[in-house]
Amino acid sequence: MVADMAGSSEKFKIVLKPVTAEAVPSGDAVKVATGGVQIDVYPEREAGGPERGLTPLGLLAASLASCEVLMSRLVGRMLGYNGFDVRVAVTADIQVAEGLRSLSIRYVFKGVDMDTANLIVSKVKELCPVYNSLVRNGVSVEENVEVE
Repeated sequence: MVADMAGSSEKFKIVLKPVTAEAVPSGDAVKVATGGVQIDVYPEREAGGPERGLTPLGLLAASLASCEVLMSRLVGRMLGYNGFDVRVAVTADIQVAEGLRSLSIRYVFKGVDMDTANLIVSKVKELCPVYNSLVRNGVSVEENVEVE
């Protein structure tokens, strides 16, 4: 991925290697391994899973939220904004037979003004591979940017 930041002559290139994950049954859960880390993943509560624990759909929302935070920090630094914080909350509307229908993403920035927060989010949307994988496949996204 190559990006040219608006208002900056800086370019950066991130070449991502293929990602591999492996899942094997383990009692009521599934052991999932990727990146040298292993976690237990459970069925959704509506499908008989426990009240607490990671689920495939929760991991999908968490993947997007974490990618948005990581990319926000990267973009902010590249644009010369240091010392800001960002929190991202993702709500996903997913149905078993239909799949992912829509996403709601809430960005809360601290340490930058609204114009800067919106600039960072606009660049993140261009660069985040998780966001783009979802949006390019027709997922509707509602975004809310806030500054504290």
